[in-house]
Amino acid sequence: CEDQSWGYCRPFGLVSRACVDEPKGWRDKDGEDCGNYGSDGFCTPLGGHGLGWEASWGTFAAFAVDGRDALAACCNCGGGRAPAGCAD
Repeated sequence: CEDQSWGYCRPFGLVSRACVDEPKGWRDKDGEDCGNYGSDGFCTPLGGHGLGWEASWGTFAAFAVDGRDALAACCNCGGGRAPAGCAD
């Protein structure tokens, strides 16, 4: 997409489906929020490690808070939930 001279490119790692992060305002044990996970490339929309994730950090579960990691909480990482009354 970055090689194109036309149109608009959606930033890599951000989801296009209707979704809200759950719980609202979730942050990992280091204070990173769902926006950071997407924009910094920590995860992929399919729940994998993104290019920004360092292997030395271990798993997403190592950064969970109250039993929820980014894979469960963040739309950017394949988690979150559909908003009430909304469909893709």
